[in-house]
Amino acid sequence: MTEEAAATRQERYRLAWREASGVEELTSRLPPFEHIWPVWAGSDYVAQTCLRNPRLLASLHGAGVLERALE
Repeated sequence: MTEEAAATRQERYRLAWREASGVEELTSRLPPFEHIWPVWAGSDYVAQTCLRNPRLLASLHGAGVLERALE
């Protein structure tokens, strides 16, 4: 993924987050955006899923799933 594409996804996610209802309590669970980029770069499916469901990213990060290495 190019830097431009990553920046575009980041901005789209920020907009999706602002438009989602009831996410205020999850804001502290969001990972830093520099941690999100490798996840989105590795999978268009994951990136699109996060854009469709902004809460998912906070839930995954809060559960420690994003930091866990896959075997």
